[in-house]
Amino acid sequence: MPLLVVLAAGAWFAFVRAGAVPFDLWVGDGLDTAQPPLVAPDGRTASHDLYAYFLPQMIQLRRALVAGGSGLFWSPLLNAGQPLYAAQGLLYPTSLLALLPDVDLAVRLAILLNLAAGGLFFYLLCREMSLGVPAAVAGTLAFELGNSAIALASWAPQMLAPYPWMAGALWCTERLLRRGGTRPAAGLAVMLCLGLLAGYPQTVFFTYQVVTLRVAWEVLTSRHAVTRRALLAFGGALALGPALAAIQFLPNAMSALGSARSGPLTAAELMPGQVMTLTGWLGQLARRAAHGQPVMLVPLFLAAAALFAPRWRRVAAFHLVLAVLYGALMLGPATPLYGLYTALPGGAMFRLPQRFAWIVSLALATLCALGVEALAGRTRLGRLATTLAVAASALAVLIADLTLGLSPSERVLGAAVVACGAFAAWTPQRSAAGVALAVVIALAVGLVPMRPTLFELADSERLWRHADTYARLRDWTGSQFRIYQAFRNPGASGFAFMHKTALLHGVRSLHDNEPQPGGRWAPYMIKLWTGAEYRSINQWYYQPWTFAPGMRPQLLDVAAVRFIVVAASVDRPDVLGSGIHLVEEADGLRIYENPDAQPRARWVPRVEIVTPPTRLLEHLATADLDLATVALVEAPLAGGPGIAPSGTTGTVVFERDDPEHVELQVTAPAPGFLVLADQWNPGWSATVDGRPVSIERANYAFRLLPVPAGASRVAFRYRPPGLVAGGALTGGALLVLGAMLWGGRRAAFGSSSAST
Repeated sequence: MPLLVVLAAGAWFAFVRAGAVPFDLWVGDGLDTAQPPLVAPDGRTASHDLYAYFLPQMIQLRRALVAGGSGLFWSPLLNAGQPLYAAQGLLYPTSLLALLPDVDLAVRLAILLNLAAGGLFFYLLCREMSLGVPAAVAGTLAFELGNSAIALASWAPQMLAPYPWMAGALWCTERLLRRGGTRPAAGLAVMLCLGLLAGYPQTVFFTYQVVTLRVAWEVLTSRHAVTRRALLAFGGALALGPALAAIQFLPNAMSALGSARSGPLTAAELMPGQVMTLTGWLGQLARRAAHGQPVMLVPLFLAAAALFAPRWRRVAAFHLVLAVLYGALMLGPATPLYGLYTALPGGAMFRLPQRFAWIVSLALATLCALGVEALAGRTRLGRLATTLAVAASALAVLIADLTLGLSPSERVLGAAVVACGAFAAWTPQRSAAGVALAVVIALAVGLVPMRPTLFELADSERLWRHADTYARLRDWTGSQFRIYQAFRNPGASGFAFMHKTALLHGVRSLHDNEPQPGGRWAPYMIKLWTGAEYRSINQWYYQPWTFAPGMRPQLLDVAAVRFIVVAASVDRPDVLGSGIHLVEEADGLRIYENPDAQPRARWVPRVEIVTPPTRLLEHLATADLDLATVALVEAPLAGGPGIAPSGTTGTVVFERDDPEHVELQVTAPAPGFLVLADQWNPGWSATVDGRPVSIERANYAFRLLPVPAGASRVAFRYRPPGLVAGGALTGGALLVLGAMLWGGRRAAFGSSSAST
């Protein structure tokens, strides 16, 4: 029965609540035609990150799987070539849903399964704490359909994926503290591993904090000492989790270390835009907005009673402290705690303090379950304690009504909470009261939920609106050229024209919506867009999608951008410069051709040394260079240029152009250099006529290697750095995990035999 509840709750949100109108997956897009595009009648907007990032990534993953794995690790379509391993969560279980022919159904199923997993683990956590079924079900619904879960599900399903494993890790930690043994430790390691496989480590970073604080709380407050063996098992599990995920996590981490996103963030990067304040949080709560704040009112009324059950008072106190601590961190610099937190190791790695609300939601849901147990649990409290618990709930209802103004339905549900508690206090029918309270929570999260700010479309057909235009661009660009796209924002076109439109249609693009751009790529694009130097990752995240007056069009030439696709509403031909001419205008798009664009693969007879890299980029953007005859490098190269006969040029032909394997036939009139305008990355290796050669960095961010006179065959191959080491580490960790499970099985069998 509880499993059916968590599945039903996940399905209700994924297929009903997440859409613009109930059942919009089947009845059409459900949008009010009188409203602006992608705005529902209740003011919600279509989810940007879902359609501008997650869904196209699922489509790309399906293509790679169907192609036998080609394109799983590197995409030539993103940012002049970029690793994909760090972004996809390739080995996460729901990634296989990408193989479904209906991608919209796959997205909804991914949301359902992740919400249901979170609900299941939270239910098991409650039961591990010896809570009754009604209390466990009430807490489960408060977690599974709580503000943080539904905000993540509607905003970014890829960010939702690791959230259930936080509840799972806390469940295994509770088992370890209560029962000891290696099996709970093995379970904790698996939970951490699966969270990491989802591909977004911030949630797992929070998970480490939560379980460590839980163990520390037990050590400090319990009358029964936590054994050294249990502590060693806990520490081993924390280490084993990343080791199990190393086959994906290690390449992921190495890609991140080479990105512009690596290293501690500044205060402006940690808190871009407006920071959540106490007043702002209360305002969002008054509007019943789900995004960025963790409180759901009716579960909070029950949480107020949690401290009045003596048996669970220590656990309730822990979750109360957890909620208060991370609630304070959620407010950023409004409290001194945030400054202390960011000074800790890793404290300045991740953006947006509002995300601490994820932990607060978990703690409040646990308090809700404990509150139900206090009011109507199987262990009968003293009448005074139960009466105080009821009074606490009643006071919470009164305060909420006076400060926030409850709706009629919220008043009814609040009164039902108090009435059920009073019924349990003064009659022996406590189990009936517990069931009634679980029903109240179900009604609260189902009928009067907090309002997510985003919704899902009935289908993604509008993303393919410009398919014919991009089919022509694909033919025009071939292997040797790219496009550049300029628009106001993805939602303005209904996601039909955005960063990932090129990816969806299989066209190479200079720029894409990726959170971890290469360490050289972000500065290159900032210089192109504005002419300014790169100083902050915020410049990348909040870049001008339109043309800026300081734009450096010459950097388009360097990167093989032959065509520029512009939304007519933001067109600025004066910024593009002379020589670039209009070739087509259709359906709100204008396509310009850039005849000065250099081919993606070309032979040049010489290189020029320019240092440091910032000066090289400035020189590349502003100097009068003949890009067909010279490449800029940062250090002397082995071998030297030849002297090409006057008027002769080399030729380069693509023989193979797969994502991780590129082969070129080069014919050079003299010794010189092959320039490949794809991002330089340490995972690439190269051979010339079968002989390994070093790939140098040229033109700031691209690849170069020496080639002899005459005909030669050049091959590039990509393997994610850390993949082999990660695979070996995962293999060893699986052996350790097997030994832990086998040892736990033998111990359990021995204990059972002894008792018999």
